[in-house]
Amino acid sequence: MEDGYLSEFIDESVWKKVLHLPLLAVNELALNSNKEMKKGLRNFVIRVVGKWVVALVEGKEAKSAIKDFDELTVDLKIPTNHNITARLPVRELLQCKEKSRRG
Repeated sequence: MEDGYLSEFIDESVWKKVLHLPLLAVNELALNSNKEMKKGLRNFVIRVVGKWVVALVEGKEAKSAIKDFDELTVDLKIPTNHNITARLPVRELLQCKEKSRRG
């Protein structure tokens, strides 16, 4: 599914509803004042929803299609209190996850 079609329907209110639980841990003032962060979160939701819709149409399990987006979440700028997410070794943890899948 093309992201262009979804971008017509996924506005700020929609992506905030999709991400409502993770957004509870976000510094809202910092997020709302940064257009680039909001754009990144919106694009992330558009890509995930698109992948989910394609999986459903193809008769695949949508959850497994969405799990492929771990790598995208690492690069998202998320303003949390005390900047916790920036200090976590997420990329290293994902590499360990990949190694355990293979071996």
